[in-house]
Amino acid sequence: RQADARGMEFGESKYDVIVTHYFLDCFDERDLPLLVDKIARVAAPQARWIVSEFRPANSCARMLIAIMYVFFGRVAELRTRRLVDHHPHLLRNGFQLRRAEYGWAGMLASELWVRNAEERWSAHGPIVCSVCFLRYQHGEKPKCGSRASTQVAMYGVPTEYST
Repeated sequence: RQADARGMEFGESKYDVIVTHYFLDCFDERDLPLLVDKIARVAAPQARWIVSEFRPANSCARMLIAIMYVFFGRVAELRTRRLVDHHPHLLRNGFQLRRAEYGWAGMLASELWVRNAEERWSAHGPIVCSVCFLRYQHGEKPKCGSRASTQVAMYGVPTEYST
């Protein structure tokens, strides 16, 4: 199923995990806050939000990112022409940055955001761990003993699975 996330309805479900890999960078200053607010409304009280995005870590990265925006603007009709910072929008919706990893000279960032972050979190805690999430994406059953039924939102599309 293909849809425009700006007009998509996410229903009444409460998602434990939200994963947006190289997705939020597709929205401009006007649409990004609205989209983050919309997704945050269906996030569970203790939700985790995994974000992977480009970061303009240096002048070379800024140049590559600018070239990508020109390319995707023409090829995919991407409206935004620059990277918009998602941090203030997640913070405003009660998420706190718990961990960030950077790669490729700082140009790529993967972040773990947690709502109500004062609660203790472990990799095998109340949600599926990242290894099991990757197993799930490749059609395997999770094996870490995480909760029996967890809802995962990948770009807002809920999928249920059982351990």
